[in-house]
Amino acid sequence: MSTTPTRSHIPAIDGLRTVSILAVISSHGVHTLQGLFGRGGWLGVDVFFVISGFLITRILFNSWHKGDLGLKSFYLNRVLRIIPALYTLLAITAIFNPFHVNSKDLFLPMLIGATFMGDYFPDLIKHAGLGITWSLGVEEKFYLCFPFLFFAYLKSRKLIYLLLPYLSIFAWKAYLLTQKTNWERMTLAFDTRFDVIFAGVFGAIILHQILQKPATSKYLAPLLKNNWYSLAAGTIAIVFMRKLHHPTEINGLGAQILYWLAWMPAFNWLIASLCVSLTLNTKSLLARFLSLPPIVYIGKISYSLYLWHILAFELVNQYAMPRYSLQQLDHNRAILDTAYLLFALAFAACSYHFIEKPFLRLKKNSSDPLPESRTSQISMAADSAKDSEMVSSK
Repeated sequence: MSTTPTRSHIPAIDGLRTVSILAVISSHGVHTLQGLFGRGGWLGVDVFFVISGFLITRILFNSWHKGDLGLKSFYLNRVLRIIPALYTLLAITAIFNPFHVNSKDLFLPMLIGATFMGDYFPDLIKHAGLGITWSLGVEEKFYLCFPFLFFAYLKSRKLIYLLLPYLSIFAWKAYLLTQKTNWERMTLAFDTRFDVIFAGVFGAIILHQILQKPATSKYLAPLLKNNWYSLAAGTIAIVFMRKLHHPTEINGLGAQILYWLAWMPAFNWLIASLCVSLTLNTKSLLARFLSLPPIVYIGKISYSLYLWHILAFELVNQYAMPRYSLQQLDHNRAILDTAYLLFALAFAACSYHFIEKPFLRLKKNSSDPLPESRTSQISMAADSAKDSEMVSSK
């Protein structure tokens, strides 16, 4: 059994991104995929968030071990990773107005999308096809504040710098629930969702501890390295998606508290443990499946696929399928779903190869492998050119 990764990039993590983006697009109209994810495709965004926190933390560990906080490089890399493809989408939306929004009503959605405020104004951006930018708002706000918290933790070795903001969100959520806050506010806003990314952060810290000090993890490490753990965790995650109700279906304060403060965190920590397991054991059955080249490729273009799939679906509806009536398509849903997927993949591939990759080449040193332990010679698993930015409407 392989217990240590030997490469700086873990293909199975890209494969996990593939699962997450397929879950998201299943909830946005690809009904055929709902046979796998049920109604829980919206949880694909949570998977993206956890992966993002996991990889971002590993990048920051990398910078710390180099003796450089690397904040300038970190923020430059985030800009190069996010902005080019997003602003291209915004430009095309503004110029061609594919959703036929009244021109005088288009400026505000563009501004909200460009400034990453969609998580607080979702109703103002949906009609322009920019609903997916809410998740980018959550992540960008996290990127602004997290490095400072993380380096405070590294310098002091006091986990309270991370635990305090993480635990405080549960008290805040409980308060919001008592105020009968609507489900969109609970689901989309940064101040109610950054705990999901934190699950990935703690996963990366646990992994770092396992690799640095194996003796202190004599029970946890063997479990996560076990060939069957990742398969079991992945199976449970899919069952979770299929069985967990949508927030709109949860009634009563007690049920809502259980939902937001227990079931959702449990799912996110399960995904975090899966990230750790796939990194520790790259030869497990699930890791090998997720590392298949076609699956890895979709994971690599998952950010573009997330950005462009709503526009691709709309163009299919307007131009590619006009000769079919909606009733005909409902009887043969596979035709529409296939068209959705093909158009979305084509848009994503073009965006990745002609917009993202040229800018990703400008990134400096963040994806360089660094031994995490002088004794184990284990490479860092972070690859900053591939960390997830999600993610759905999101």
